[in-house]
Amino acid sequence: MLPDARIEFILEPPPNRPAWRPFVVPHVNGRDLRDLVGSLEEWGEDVAASVVASFGGIPAVNPEQLHRQFWGHARGLPRGLVEYEFSITVLGCSCGIVDCWPLEVTLEVDEQLVTWASFRHPSRTVSFESPGPFRFDRVEYESGLKHIEQSLARDRIPGWV
Repeated sequence: MLPDARIEFILEPPPNRPAWRPFVVPHVNGRDLRDLVGSLEEWGEDVAASVVASFGGIPAVNPEQLHRQFWGHARGLPRGLVEYEFSITVLGCSCGIVDCWPLEVTLEVDEQLVTWASFRHPSRTVSFESPGPFRFDRVEYESGLKHIEQSLARDRIPGWV
């Protein structure tokens, strides 16, 4: 199977908290994942804006944490696996606590692809069947995360070496 989506990881300051660590926000096919999720018909127009505002990115605590978060190792998956399937959180709450308002996906990894499928929001009963699955080129996924790590190290964010 070939990739059918592009992934980019964008750094942005947390809303109303400029002293906090930046958020890492995934963009799929050039579109902010928060906007993509907020545009789902299941929410209804009256709820969509508050849904988007409630999602933040993943706080950039340190390189190891960021790597573990987007590869599934944050929840105990051992490193070094080439192929696996696991659940990860791709968006957290805008308050900075990831598990407060998480958006989760099933992460499937093989030698060539990283796939995000089965979007779900454990705090809501809304179906997330509309987005995805998104199949990203594994090299692009890896290099996108590496670019974020290098940017944070270059900007001398505390904890980044």
